[in-house]
Amino acid sequence: MIVFEGVSKVLRTRFGQSRSIMASVDLRIPSNRRIAMFSSSPEDTPILINLLAGITLPTAGRIRRFARVSFPVGYQGGFDQQLSVRHNVAHVARMYGNDVPSTVEFVREVSGLRDAFDKPFGHLPARDKNHLGWLVAYSIPFDLYLHATDVTNPGVASQFGERMLALIEARARHAGMIVAARSLKNARTICDMGLVFHRGRLVLLDDIETLTFADLQTRLAAVFEDAPPNVPTLRRMFGPEV
Repeated sequence: MIVFEGVSKVLRTRFGQSRSIMASVDLRIPSNRRIAMFSSSPEDTPILINLLAGITLPTAGRIRRFARVSFPVGYQGGFDQQLSVRHNVAHVARMYGNDVPSTVEFVREVSGLRDAFDKPFGHLPARDKNHLGWLVAYSIPFDLYLHATDVTNPGVASQFGERMLALIEARARHAGMIVAARSLKNARTICDMGLVFHRGRLVLLDDIETLTFADLQTRLAAVFEDAPPNVPTLRRMFGPEV
């Protein structure tokens, strides 16, 4: 469970102005469900993911985590460009309390990097860096995995080899997920719950498998009485086919 207690988040722009993206949110988010997150401001989605992960702190309020929550899958902020891939993997495993030798050996074998595994991380091609970010996250058994990438999009899975996909599926059988999503139709293939991020508030949708467009309109209009999302906004959030 992740519990938001009066959480607000204000960003400072480069011109010294402030922008509120979240205001006094109280919410309990289960950590054992597959949750698709839909946002009317997709550029703010990574900020919410970072708040959930603890990479970004709230401006006010508190976020309590009663589960082992991953860093954003694919995140490379903790990797040192000058250190070898081996040393970077060891550092992440140590930081999250995982067995270092077994994690390093597992990532070395599955990554297929061979000699590059002992060369600086910064020398890897962008594609290999991205794959390594995913692999390291899923090499550690978390209760909840966070994705700022829309993994409900079939094109994302096609980027990875069979061994990587098998690892992700094995972890997902025993853990929850929160994934950014842009299509309700695609989200239904792997998720059973929704999280709507709109006008600084978060709303849970208990069951997205049977939601119709009319249901979405009714439920969100009841929550956002002052400014409910209009039809074009709903289409952008949940996909034109909803």
